[in-house]
Amino acid sequence: MHNDLQKLGFCEEYQISQDIYANKKLVESVPTNSGVYVVLADKNIPRLVGESNVLYIGRGSNLRNRIKHLLKYYLPKGYAGNWGRHTAREALGRIIEDTDITPSISYVACTNHKDLETKLIQSYCKQHIETPPLNNQRR
Repeated sequence: MHNDLQKLGFCEEYQISQDIYANKKLVESVPTNSGVYVVLADKNIPRLVGESNVLYIGRGSNLRNRIKHLLKYYLPKGYAGNWGRHTAREALGRIIEDTDITPSISYVACTNHKDLETKLIQSYCKQHIETPPLNNQRR
């Protein structure tokens, strides 16, 4: 899917780390426009069919706020404010803390963010017969 993301205008990948100040710098570089973002692993993960490095596909009417919400636990205390839940935040934390996977994030600002997110998830499901791992976190 990586080449497909580049063709759609997604930016370079930014590594997510336990360094809260590096993550803050990442968040501050994200535009406040609407758009779609993808959380990627640094290696492919086996899926029902094939393998993929895509962990999560999401969208937001304000990319910066949405990504800030996702990374709340990995930002300086108080920087993310009193945000509610993000369906992938807890699982992303477990990946960062408990695995050897190094996640990164890429995004594209666009006005058709709902349609693009749907298109990307449908494409992923068609290829792997399941959604990306962290897209299954809704309770």
